[in-house]
Amino acid sequence: MAICGKQEMKIENQTSNSSLKLQKHLQKAKNFCYNFLDFYINLLTKVSVSIFIIILLIGYLVLTTYGTLNLGIDLSSHKFFLKDSILLEADNYRLKYVIPYFTPAAIIVNNPGNLSDPQRIEKLNNFIHSFETMNNSIGSDATKYFLRDYEEYKDPFGDLPPGIKPFNAADLDDFLSWPEYSFWKGFLKVKTEKNGSKILDKFFVNVGFEGKELVSWEERGRLLKAWRDEVDKYQDTFNATIYSDDALFLDLIKVIPSVSWQSAAATLVCMTIACFLFMFDPFTVIVASLSICSICLGIFGFLHFWSISQSS
Repeated sequence: MAICGKQEMKIENQTSNSSLKLQKHLQKAKNFCYNFLDFYINLLTKVSVSIFIIILLIGYLVLTTYGTLNLGIDLSSHKFFLKDSILLEADNYRLKYVIPYFTPAAIIVNNPGNLSDPQRIEKLNNFIHSFETMNNSIGSDATKYFLRDYEEYKDPFGDLPPGIKPFNAADLDDFLSWPEYSFWKGFLKVKTEKNGSKILDKFFVNVGFEGKELVSWEERGRLLKAWRDEVDKYQDTFNATIYSDDALFLDLIKVIPSVSWQSAAATLVCMTIACFLFMFDPFTVIVASLSICSICLGIFGFLHFWSISQSS
């Protein structure tokens, strides 16, 4: 239409002889287009071609649906900084040399309770031990737990029987004054009562985890969930919480898929409304909406196969 229409406008502005030549060329172009359309329509109306197109459509829908459902989530810092940023170099070192070999979990115990009770100390030790025996845990060698040093401080020669090393918050000042134990001041919060006595108000424990797979945000998200599930088992006893530097971003992993689906659904609804306003025919609107839905599905699906992931 565009080409033939342009030629028809030229014919009106030219002489009769030249216009006859243009009309002949124009008629040839029209005949070619008509013949091509006839061939194309006849081809589409054949049963074999229709079945082939339906098979292709089903394969397309299956492939793109699989890709959409498996579209990964990547919160890599490479997407947040310029390519020449020095922060990217620091993050590369962190991913290569830190996270696979030591990923810390800070367990904050908000309610230590009466640790002079041996049974409560046993529960607390079991709580920390449960983290040290989890998957990817390095073990007790990488754990920063002040009670173990405190027990050595109270019983340097091992005279007391195992498990009978009473805790006394009044000894904490002396314990923390020793040079080899002074760093524990950053782990403990000691509170002074009105009567002048001191109690252990809060403290936190660092447990180390390792694994090459932890460079993946999804794997770190799985590990964070495992930490939280373990903490919830002792919630009523110690009111403990988990702190991780990456928790703010790892929590986004749960949000990004729902936000993406909601955005896609909102776009489809808006396009359907726009189609209805311009077409005003229910069947045509349904066909157009299904076409738009198919296009959106294809875009999301092929992003997976192109190794392009969702990000915040």
